[in-house]
Amino acid sequence: MNQFFNADNPVIDFLQKIANLVILNVIFLISCIPVITIGAAITSLYTVVFQIAKLEDPYIWKNYWHAFRRNFRQCTLIWLTCIPVIALLVFDFLFLQMQTTKFSSYVQMAVWMVTFLFVSVFHYIFPIAAHFICTIKQYWKNALLMCLAHLPYTLLFLAMDGLIVYACLHSVQTLGVTFMISLICGFSCIALLKSFVFLRIFRIYDPKQEEN
Repeated sequence: MNQFFNADNPVIDFLQKIANLVILNVIFLISCIPVITIGAAITSLYTVVFQIAKLEDPYIWKNYWHAFRRNFRQCTLIWLTCIPVIALLVFDFLFLQMQTTKFSSYVQMAVWMVTFLFVSVFHYIFPIAAHFICTIKQYWKNALLMCLAHLPYTLLFLAMDGLIVYACLHSVQTLGVTFMISLICGFSCIALLKSFVFLRIFRIYDPKQEEN
C-alpha cells in the first residue's frame, strides 16, 4: 500500500499530471472571466503547458500567474486588436446570410478565406508570445509567417477545432459533454496536445532549444 502512494509510482504520477491539468484549466477559465484578459490568459496557459511538455514539473499556480503578470500588457494589446476583427467577421457572416445574390456568395467565400487566415494566425500568436520575446508587430508577423510556413500543422489545428465545433453543433448531448469536459480539463488538454507541435516548430527558430 505504501508503494502505491509513492511519488515514483507511475499511476500516482499520472493522476498528479491529470490533477495539474484540471487545476490549470480552472485557473485559465477564471482568468478569462474579465474578457479583456483573455490574451494574457491564453499566453499563460501555453507558458505552463510548454513546461509540462518539456517535463519541467512546473508549479501550476505560481508559474501561471507569473506568466500572466509578465505578459499582461503586450498580450492584452494583441487581444484588443483581435476583438474588432472577430466582431467584423461575425457581422459579415450574419449580414451575408440574409443575402441571396450570386455576388454575395463570392463575398461570403472571401470572408471565409479571411476567417481561416485570421484563425490560423490566432492559433500561433499567443504560443509565440509564451515562447519568444519581441514586439507586438513582430508577434503578428511571425504568427502569419509560421502559420503559412507550417501549413500541415496549421490545418491540423483547424481540424482539431473543427471537431470541437462539430461536437457542439451535432446534438444537445454532445454539446453538454463538450461543455463539461471544457470546464474540467478541456482547454488545458487541447493546449498541451498542441504544445508538442508548437515546440517542434519553435525548435527550428530557436537555436538554444535545438542545442538542448
